[in-house]
Amino acid sequence: MPSAEEYGRRRGMNVRDSLVFLVDFRVSMIRKDPAIDIAADICETPGASSLLSITLRCIADVMKTKIVARNSDSIAVVAFGCRGSETRKGWPGVRVLRQLKPADATGIKLLQGIAQRLEAGDGDDLFEMETEELKKLEVPATDRNFCFGADEPVEFDKALWAVRHHFTAIAAARLGVMHRKRVFVFTNDDDPGSGNRAVKQLSLTQAKDLEDMGASLDVSLLMSPSQMDTGMSEGPDSSTFFNDLVYTEDEGDEGDGETRGSVMIATIYSFDDLLTRVRKKEAKKRMMRKTVLVLADDYKIGVALYALVRKAKRPPKVELVAATNKPAFRITTATCESVGEVLKPEEIRYMFTPDCLKNARGKAEASSDLDETVAKPAPLLHGFKKSELTKAKALGPIGLVVYGFRKKSVLRREHTMGPPTFVYPDDTEYIGSTKAFTCLLKCMLKKGVVGLVSVRLREEFGPGMRFAALVPQEEVVDEDVENSVPGGFHLHELPYKDDIYTAWRKEMRKQEDSTEVNGEEGAWAKQEGEEAALVVKEEDMEASELRNEPESVSVTRRMVRKMKIATYSPGMFLNPDLQRFYAGLENAAGVESRYNPQDDLLNPDVAMLQEKGGVYAEEMKRLVVGAQFDGDALAEEFGTKTKKRGAETLEKRLKKTAEKRAACEAARGELDELMMLSMFNKGTLGKLLKADLQVYCRAHGLNERGKKQDLVMAVEDHIADKLGKGGEK
Repeated sequence: MPSAEEYGRRRGMNVRDSLVFLVDFRVSMIRKDPAIDIAADICETPGASSLLSITLRCIADVMKTKIVARNSDSIAVVAFGCRGSETRKGWPGVRVLRQLKPADATGIKLLQGIAQRLEAGDGDDLFEMETEELKKLEVPATDRNFCFGADEPVEFDKALWAVRHHFTAIAAARLGVMHRKRVFVFTNDDDPGSGNRAVKQLSLTQAKDLEDMGASLDVSLLMSPSQMDTGMSEGPDSSTFFNDLVYTEDEGDEGDGETRGSVMIATIYSFDDLLTRVRKKEAKKRMMRKTVLVLADDYKIGVALYALVRKAKRPPKVELVAATNKPAFRITTATCESVGEVLKPEEIRYMFTPDCLKNARGKAEASSDLDETVAKPAPLLHGFKKSELTKAKALGPIGLVVYGFRKKSVLRREHTMGPPTFVYPDDTEYIGSTKAFTCLLKCMLKKGVVGLVSVRLREEFGPGMRFAALVPQEEVVDEDVENSVPGGFHLHELPYKDDIYTAWRKEMRKQEDSTEVNGEEGAWAKQEGEEAALVVKEEDMEASELRNEPESVSVTRRMVRKMKIATYSPGMFLNPDLQRFYAGLENAAGVESRYNPQDDLLNPDVAMLQEKGGVYAEEMKRLVVGAQFDGDALAEEFGTKTKKRGAETLEKRLKKTAEKRAACEAARGELDELMMLSMFNKGTLGKLLKADLQVYCRAHGLNERGKKQDLVMAVEDHIADKLGKGGEK
């Protein structure tokens, strides 16, 4: 069965995420816990955080991410266990804090405002009230979102009903959009109905309806560190209520996991802990592509490819129409120059010049006959269609074709190009692929081999076929589901010789630039002379430098060992350009009242480097360049020279641009003079527009005011005077 995303793509529909956060608003969630760690720039009061406050801040952070990454996704926040009048008949104890719509600054400020009030102590007086007293407490009309209820059983089915209503409404409002529906539940109660069978049965019905709509349910049972230390060490038991509601991955093999949910029991020690868990769940793993693993001509296994590491880029800019502020659509057409007709794609042909008729610079050769003034064009090959060019680039079959197996020790670190791709079985196209995939994986792990495959994922793949290594990964099952490692293959792209050795491109380019029509021998002689000069330069090195080379290498090795980072993770070094860009977007959207400068994590820690390897650095400087060497002064001098050189280059560029512009203006003025002279001789100056006549008068110092006929007469007199025919005229 195809996923919602794949089904939408096939139908030509836009696929977007629709997230609903279902949050428990009972008093037990707002109880403060000093053990919860939160950064000072997020919460100014230390030890004032609660499970609900960090949950709301976490949702606000997810909304910030959606604004800058996927602003077309929709997010709603629904609270259950509230007190006061319900927002809609049939939803007792349920309040919609935010409707299902794209993330904006208003929603972020709303959630941050509630969290700040809780941390400031606005809800502390609710703990001292009895249940009946709290139920009778009215919610102010001006502050309806601050409506925390008592710790009593709630009708959880009504909360799921409200969620289903949001999904139904957005599906009816946007008919041309396919939504990936996901529900995130945050609570510290493993049984909201307190054993009420009617509530559980109704909740099961609502959960089944959500599943039929294609929605997944992810439940997070939260516990604070203080709860773990005060007699609740066993934690909540999800099997009493939520395990029957959630369709998890263990309940079937059909589908691709798009509608499967999860139940997670987590002790929250810090804000970052909860944020990491939510982002892992919110960022749905979307496959790059489905393809086949070909073992033989008639034996294929369906697989799906997942990107493990993806380069973070700035989102593409969207051009807007100034009048309507809506996205502008660009339509490109091909027009025939001779007849002016619009050409269809099947009417366009691509022509190529044979290599035998090209010179060293790759241009078509011209005719060398002296009696002909016009060069003969090089003959062209037969025109090709775009589909024919695509077929010509096809090198091998589509998919991952296995060529053989080698020992794992043969694959070295320098053989890989970039991050790998994860390969996982997929049964949607070929039934039984999971069983065959598992069998192949176990055999390769047992024998300790890697597979050599050719990779060609689609027909229009430009670079053609690549070779890659299939490295098996053993499945590791952990009690914490997030730390489990799935079984599959890592697809490492292998390099060609040209990918490793790229110096030949520079040499070829240098050779083409220096080669004349009949001067190839001179170019080779020049290259040999440069190589000889390098050899002479090496022979002229001081003997002391050559003597100190082994000692310098030894000192350098010790310094490099000291500089190694003990625990490295790509997450430790964020892209400063992207961080500044996102911070500027948040500031422009009104999320932040002031711009917070972003720390550049790529800047080196000079004090730490000096502490670790300062002694070896000084020793290496003494051995290589001498103790009198001053690197800071040399860097400052080099920077000054670079700035001066840059200023001189800019001045030359501006001067050259000004000269080119002046030449163009002179050529344009000469053409205008010829055109005006031609019209003067024909007597058709009156056909020009008044604006054109005014421009000509302004350029030649004539009076540009008056009627059009006066301007025509002034231009005629001026041209006649220049030709010396004023008297004859």
